[in-house]
Amino acid sequence: MSTYDLYKSEKVKLENDLETKFHQEKYNARDKSLVIDKYHGLISEDLVKIHTKLETTRLTNFLNNWRYNYKIDKNLSEKGAFDKTLKESGSEIDKKTLLLIAEYEVKICFLNKIDKKIDSTGKRMTQSIWMNKNHTSFLQLIEGLIQLGYIQPRVNQGKLELIQECAEFFGLELSEHWKSNLSKSKNERNNNYVPEIFKNLIANWENNN
Repeated sequence: MSTYDLYKSEKVKLENDLETKFHQEKYNARDKSLVIDKYHGLISEDLVKIHTKLETTRLTNFLNNWRYNYKIDKNLSEKGAFDKTLKESGSEIDKKTLLLIAEYEVKICFLNKIDKKIDSTGKRMTQSIWMNKNHTSFLQLIEGLIQLGYIQPRVNQGKLELIQECAEFFGLELSEHWKSNLSKSKNERNNNYVPEIFKNLIANWENNN
């Protein structure tokens, strides 16, 4: 396994563990904003400590150069930029250090996601602005917009991550089985199934013109 593949593998594990723990606590909480505040504080403190360690080992330079190499050359993949930066640094990175970099990247992204839950008034968005109780309709709508190319995942972001991010933006708490529900509804297309939300959108458009 290459150095980058090891980094990516550890990063995925950390992401899954953190997301699972966070969403489980949020699901069990009566006041979800308390969980958001708790994680915002904990992650912020962790990032300060990790950043100090990275500076001590001069790894902040590696991270900055890696990001620069990736952004400056669209022909370079994330792995390509990583390998190039590693070669330029002239030194190997051990597993312990890779874990530190992975943890830093995961927690930076996670903190950014939490910060998006703060609206312009500074209050955290805990109230859903998606009014339909059928969450599958929401998933079908976002899936349709993605397939049409009207909204697209960011670089290194998967389609399912984008759907989850859209749900969080709308203050929607997805169920544990949302992925399988979406997959089931997509499979039903083979039986000429048309989601109710698409029928309603067309009907509403026609009736108001």
